[in-house]
Amino acid sequence: MASVQKKRMARLVRPLSWTALLAVMALDAAVASNVSLGLLYFVPLVYAAFRLPRTEALIFAAVCTVGRVVFGPTGDPLGIQGLTYRLPPDAEPVVNACVAGIAYVAAAFAMVRLREQARQIRRLDRQVETDPLTGLPNRRALQRALDEHVEASVEIAVLVLDVDHFKTVNDTHGHDGGDAVLREIGRRLEGCVRSPDLVARTGGEEFAVLLPETSIGAAQLVAERIRGRVRRVPITLGSASITVTVSIGCAHGAAADELLNAADRAMYEAKRAGRDRVLIAA
Repeated sequence: MASVQKKRMARLVRPLSWTALLAVMALDAAVASNVSLGLLYFVPLVYAAFRLPRTEALIFAAVCTVGRVVFGPTGDPLGIQGLTYRLPPDAEPVVNACVAGIAYVAAAFAMVRLREQARQIRRLDRQVETDPLTGLPNRRALQRALDEHVEASVEIAVLVLDVDHFKTVNDTHGHDGGDAVLREIGRRLEGCVRSPDLVARTGGEEFAVLLPETSIGAAQLVAERIRGRVRRVPITLGSASITVTVSIGCAHGAAADELLNAADRAMYEAKRAGRDRVLIAA
């Protein structure tokens, strides 16, 4: 039912917008007194701007301008002033107050709608760049942060880490158990970094840590701290308790794409070398 009403309203948008504009123009043409009727043009214009296509909204604004020039106080090219109605002077302040109130409410409505739309866009951006399982930034957010830091010429280190033998965890404890392990590792990673750093889940059992303004030596210390913290405290899954390890690759100072790839290669080297270790990209 709601969708039917929305479609019905959508069909009425164009005739309502133009009818309201014509009504305002007719009122502007009919009243010759020095009142602020020009403000009334904001009402149909705000309505049209939020609902009509951009090109039509611009045409709408142009028609508003023409209407105000033709029927407003700047001239009388149609020679209709002799036919217009003049308000009593005592009534003009009241009319001005009413017209201004209507226009300002319309403008406030426009600002509120713009703010709501900006908030919705920010919320959608967060959803697009957030991993739904762990709540961490995803690979897209990581890539954007990398690009921003590279563009700003900030010294960067990147860690790429993978949970060792994660398939065994899934096979033994089920996917719910595997998900719980990933969430706990995400929390531990966040506990090992500074506020400017970024921890992301890049897919599967793989995570990445972006360390801005960090030397390769400091990045290696962070990687070892992460490795120790993940291994040292077993993760509880129901009645079971398991010890998990991670293999970590570390890279520093390359361009954004090369940096991630280098850290990724170092991580796979760490796995081939026996897992549960940190290796620095060559």
